[in-house]
Amino acid sequence: MEWVLFGLITVLLTGSLVILFQIKKIKEHSAEETYGMMNEFVSKLEIENDELYNKMVAYIKWKETKLEERIQSLEEKIEPHPKEKKPSNTDHKTEITQMHKQGFSPTQISKLLQVELGKVELIINMYKKSIAIK
Repeated sequence: MEWVLFGLITVLLTGSLVILFQIKKIKEHSAEETYGMMNEFVSKLEIENDELYNKMVAYIKWKETKLEERIQSLEEKIEPHPKEKKPSNTDHKTEITQMHKQGFSPTQISKLLQVELGKVELIINMYKKSIAIK
């Protein structure tokens, strides 16, 4: 009877050891699978990140181009074209006298019309003398 008990205990211990080794293999296998899955996930994430980065760079370049075009169009509206004729002195005289009548100072007129201050003051003085003579 002792031999039977001893045999039974031996079989149970051996079975337990086999089960423990299988569990250990499963855990090791699971860790390796998890590590592999994590590497795959990180690789996909890096690829997606690169794609998003490239899209963002393209979008920024597009926006910069649009802004530069907008700035250029606004500057063209503000500045006279070089092909356009500048007003002659007679046109300046009428503009200067009209602006003077409206209350602009010689400095303001000079800046707005881009004419020398001395020239503006001279035209205003000549205008004032012509009024005084009439």
